[in-house]
Amino acid sequence: MPGHRLRREIIATHVTNSMINRVGPGFTLRMNELTGAHPSDTARAYAAAREIFRLRDLWHEIEGLDNAVTSKIQKELMHETRILLEQAILWLLRYRPQPIDIALSVSEFRDIVDQLRRGFPRVLAASNRLIQKRRVRRYLNADVPPAIANHIAELAGLSRALDIADVAGKGNFGIAQVATVYFDIGDRLGLHWLSDRIRDLSADNHWHALARTTLRSDLHLTQRTISGLILDNQAGRGKAAVRQWVQQHQADTSRLTQMINDLQKSTSPDFAMLSVAVSEAAQLGSLSESPTAEVP
Repeated sequence: MPGHRLRREIIATHVTNSMINRVGPGFTLRMNELTGAHPSDTARAYAAAREIFRLRDLWHEIEGLDNAVTSKIQKELMHETRILLEQAILWLLRYRPQPIDIALSVSEFRDIVDQLRRGFPRVLAASNRLIQKRRVRRYLNADVPPAIANHIAELAGLSRALDIADVAGKGNFGIAQVATVYFDIGDRLGLHWLSDRIRDLSADNHWHALARTTLRSDLHLTQRTISGLILDNQAGRGKAAVRQWVQQHQADTSRLTQMINDLQKSTSPDFAMLSVAVSEAAQLGSLSESPTAEVP
């Protein structure tokens, strides 16, 4: 293949066919609307994300479940991989220089994703572990083999792997250390719940979809920023560092958690309500290491 005179055309056709099969024919247009990315940039991000998360192996395992599980469950398993894939592609398009160097991106992130997965469920917050456990049980009850059930259940946590890698890359921190802080602060402040509610917002047109994606990206950026602050400024490690940081900034964090509590009582929080909460969370990301409240 390296010496074939139509090498570029053959590779481009293969990648394009694979991308359309996995994320649909309108995906490149949607990524262009959300990020301004050219189709070639989206294709590169797709190829990189597919290899970073070793999705070809997982797809092969799911496709091997023909006649072993219902088609509904099989489609659901595939859909879970598509959600992860789309989030990873969007992240790469937003936060990496274009055009993406596919080989370099895979080299940068794949080992980190593997390390993070080996740390599950230990590095997860309590709420994340509970959700993962419920997902595993559901798939096992549908006759999905344990290895695949566990892998699919881990994808929600793995969707934050690039955020965690970004924080780890900015300091001398281990992946498990960063992941523990990242998931714990998201759980303590209600950021995971807030992210899920933003994801569930209806999008009736291009502008609604763009606003929803931007709002969720802003929230995830805030969670990365807060995690970095905690890791940089606290003497403790892991969840102890999170508790220390929350106590030091109790006035600010209490205001956000009260806002989240109020939103949780609402039957259907809308975009305006959620955007106010995201803005409040962003204020925490701008805090310095100087405490706003005395440690009890």
